[in-house]
Amino acid sequence: MEEYQKNSDTINALTNELHSVSEDLSRVKEKMDSRGASMTDTAPLVKIKGALSKLRAETKQLEIRIGVLTHTLVAKKVQQATKPAKGGKGVPSEDDANLDEDDMGMDDL
Repeated sequence: MEEYQKNSDTINALTNELHSVSEDLSRVKEKMDSRGASMTDTAPLVKIKGALSKLRAETKQLEIRIGVLTHTLVAKKVQQATKPAKGGKGVPSEDDANLDEDDMGMDDL
């Protein structure tokens, strides 16, 4: 009878250990599954590609705005250069008509 009791206690201890190891294995499997799913998930890559295309579109819009503002600035400078000075005749000279961006300080834009 003592041997039966001893074996029964050993079986109970091993059963408890098996249950504990099975729970640990289950948790590790869940972690591995979630990691595997996140590695094959392309949602972050899709978001990055969308953000890049949005940045490209914004860059194009800003380049257009810069071009328009540069044109407006050049037009104003030409207009100011052709304004008649006090007592002047108001007709631009050949030098004023041949202004380019370098003459108007456009290098800084």
